[in-house]
Amino acid sequence: MERIDFKATLHSALHFHVLSHLDLGQDAASLFNASLEPRDWVDGLLSAYRNAPGRLALQFLGIQTSSLDGLREQLRYGSVATGLADETGRTLRAAFLAALDLERHDFSMAWNRDAAERQQRLVHTARSLGERLDRLRSALWEGQAEPPPLTVLDCPALGLNGRAATCRGRRVVAANLAGDLEHALLQIFHEEIHPVTDPGVLEQQPDAPRDTHVDGDGYAAHLALEQAAVTRGREVVHAVAPDLSDGYEVWAGRFGLAIEPR
Repeated sequence: MERIDFKATLHSALHFHVLSHLDLGQDAASLFNASLEPRDWVDGLLSAYRNAPGRLALQFLGIQTSSLDGLREQLRYGSVATGLADETGRTLRAAFLAALDLERHDFSMAWNRDAAERQQRLVHTARSLGERLDRLRSALWEGQAEPPPLTVLDCPALGLNGRAATCRGRRVVAANLAGDLEHALLQIFHEEIHPVTDPGVLEQQPDAPRDTHVDGDGYAAHLALEQAAVTRGREVVHAVAPDLSDGYEVWAGRFGLAIEPR
């Protein structure tokens, strides 16, 4: 269990809170929460997001940085590595930084107010999911190298979704730990499958564009990556955690992913 820890960071949670205000339409990257109160900054940020070819990079900055200062620095100065160094990327970074700063005070107050509840949730989640997640990851990586260490970040604004990145040899997965924990377990595991299955899919179509919007030229490539991960996840679940099999099909169905006949 030393390979997995469960944490919460203000900047990551705030980052996805801002993104959850954007109605991206039929886009797999959308975190839109229609229950949120309207904000004056939404239209400008949404326009900047849609106009930036490298917009998907923004989805991951909140888990690729280790602090709010680090996140703000990336948004202010950027880098070629972020994919947001061109003019449209600079416009998007500036709009997102402005929104982040406008939301920062109220969000931080609520964050501090909920500290005890959040800590209890993290302890409960680690006890409930830790061993099962470790078993699933071990089976996924069987015959290969040891699974890399993993940090799971509690970011309620993600809703049913997840985000993941590899940072300095460690996997970082953000998920909503305030909702259904079986769904959270399967979503975290799904994010952990991508590093195993993505290379094989990308090898078959190395130059294909990738886009998470259903009307984008690269949506087929995105769907192929998702289907490969879902298929591999189903195999692992059936092999080492059959009690999760029915839940896995429910989880996949929520995202419109193909479900094998049972």
